[in-house]
Amino acid sequence: MNRIFRNLVPRVVNRKMRGEPIEVSPSDDLTEKVVSWWKENGYAQGRRRRKELRWLGFTLFSWKVKEGILDSYFHPSENTVKVFAELAEKGVIPPLTKDSLILEAGSNVGRNLFALQDAFGCSVVGVDISEEALRLARDKVWKDRSNWEFHLANVLTDDFFSRYEDDHFDVVMTRGHMMHIPLTDDKRRYVDELKRIGRNLVFIEMTDPRHSGTQLYFDKTYALSWDDYVKEYGMTKYDLSQPDFLDKRETVYVWSTPQ
Repeated sequence: MNRIFRNLVPRVVNRKMRGEPIEVSPSDDLTEKVVSWWKENGYAQGRRRRKELRWLGFTLFSWKVKEGILDSYFHPSENTVKVFAELAEKGVIPPLTKDSLILEAGSNVGRNLFALQDAFGCSVVGVDISEEALRLARDKVWKDRSNWEFHLANVLTDDFFSRYEDDHFDVVMTRGHMMHIPLTDDKRRYVDELKRIGRNLVFIEMTDPRHSGTQLYFDKTYALSWDDYVKEYGMTKYDLSQPDFLDKRETVYVWSTPQ
């Protein structure tokens, strides 16, 4: 009934523009192409969405939307806070405090770190490949805050992590980052480095039992890598008490340094 009434009112809706997927085999060349797309902010360059004016179940007309980086990425992230709070409550990770240090790999402008710092007062470090995203992070999003760092690096090829000693961070996290990197030996080494520098890992990544391997969208540069995080990286799947904390297919995986 609500759907019927909703269709009676003209409304603007967002539609993703990924197109049909292409199944491919991971390779170093593919990874380089995919990483370059993110480096150039492809996700925020108008290929992401279109808007439609719909009425009575029909699309009257549509238009492409060119979004900026902040439009695409800087959204509220209270659900990340809820995930960390539950993990701490269940003893999966230590509680976060003002003395905690968190690294987010693939941080972009740092929306997840922003929410975690607001909630727990922790110090945060972000690393990303987008120079423009980090400029916005430093000059706009974080300019009036303290206890943060943002670094530019290609985490698959640069020697970025050598600056950190073992177990340097209380938590290393990703959200919607690993899923966009095709599975290669470089990616496995990358996860091993995250394990080395972090006492605890928390990955919040898209999974779907219907898919495996790597799919490409857009102009064959937007990748979804449907990894088995338990098999490939030795992580443990954590089932949230309230799964609606997250988006539909997001799954939480955790790992801790063996005692």
